[in-house]
Amino acid sequence: NSAEVAEALFNEPGGKTSQNIKNLIGILELAGREEDALQRIEEWKTLSPGSIAPWTQEADLLYRLDRGDEAIAQLRKAASQFSDEKDLQLKLAKLHDNLDDPAEATRIYWNLYEDTEEPSLRLRRVSDLFDIASYGGTVSELIEEFEGRRQSNRTSPDPLLALAKIHELDNDREAQISSLVAASRLIPEDINLLHQIAGVQLEEDLWEESIATLSTAARLDSSPRSKQRIARSEIEYGDPEKGYLLLTDLASELSDANQSLAN
Repeated sequence: NSAEVAEALFNEPGGKTSQNIKNLIGILELAGREEDALQRIEEWKTLSPGSIAPWTQEADLLYRLDRGDEAIAQLRKAASQFSDEKDLQLKLAKLHDNLDDPAEATRIYWNLYEDTEEPSLRLRRVSDLFDIASYGGTVSELIEEFEGRRQSNRTSPDPLLALAKIHELDNDREAQISSLVAASRLIPEDINLLHQIAGVQLEEDLWEESIATLSTAARLDSSPRSKQRIARSEIEYGDPEKGYLLLTDLASELSDANQSLAN
């Protein structure tokens, strides 16, 4: 069978490679032989000392074998050994959540939120925090936490962007728009944020407000993106003639720009 073939390949001269043991473990797992697969993890770790893959695979196997405490212990050991690997912390948080330990999962998510400056990653962690809070009925407490952060640091848009994400997930579009607009006042030249606001306004049938927001973006935008969005909004929701005229003007501007480059 496939497992025997993979085992034979692994035992051939020069066959003891990371890829071969990984393949063998995968075949054993697919065959429903999780315990046998688990027994081979240490060999994988030895052959791939700098990889987190054997550790995460081990945790998955332990979890499926209803050995959650052991899965947690191994992931903690891995997280200590590979301290820069945030994916391990993330997996650990999800495992705690799956094992009905939302408090520890929340603690890890907060640490991951604090440890990154990347806005998109921060918002992912806010989503994770929201999921736990929503299940536990503590969304209001999560909102209060970020409101407190907003009050203590009024120059940072981060708490407002977090609040906007929470309100989005909580289906409170009015509060979402309010938070986004407040954040935009702190970073007024962020065109993508203005586009985001305009998009939510449009979803709420606030097309005039959306066009006004896009007009603000267009004054900052050296590309045609904002004007194109204004034109589409006018055509679909407002004054189609005005929208088509704007598209014509944009096409003319683009043609003139191309001619200038050609010359």
